[in-house]
Amino acid sequence: MIKTFELKIYKAFLIFFGLFHLLLGIVGSLSSSLFFKLIYLVWHVDISPIPILSSAGKFFFAYMVGSGVMTLLIAQDIKKYRVFLLASMAGIFVEFVQPLIFFNEIKTSFNVASEFMILNIVILIALFLVFSLIYIRTKKDTIKT
Repeated sequence: MIKTFELKIYKAFLIFFGLFHLLLGIVGSLSSSLFFKLIYLVWHVDISPIPILSSAGKFFFAYMVGSGVMTLLIAQDIKKYRVFLLASMAGIFVEFVQPLIFFNEIKTSFNVASEFMILNIVILIALFLVFSLIYIRTKKDTIKT
């Protein structure tokens, strides 16, 4: 049986993760100038501000809003919305595999230091493992109702 304290830790993590993505997505989609600042701040990707990228960025930030809302929904009732953890895990998996496959291309195209790319990949792998742990530890029969 999962302990109440452990469940609270999972919920706190999910709320933090959800709020981070929700706020970053909203701020990024409301301001084109902040879009490029946020991209550099979070991922250290140096992109020249051109209109087509601002438009494409709106889709990226809409994804972040959706991801944030979904994660906050999971935090509200892990037992009920546990299956959505799989969608989060799939998204995080793609986020850390993509820079592994295209490491040199991303590094040179966006002028990103190797150390920062490796740090981002390690953080994403850790997030994937945390979401996996939450998924495994919160089987429906292990949570008190």
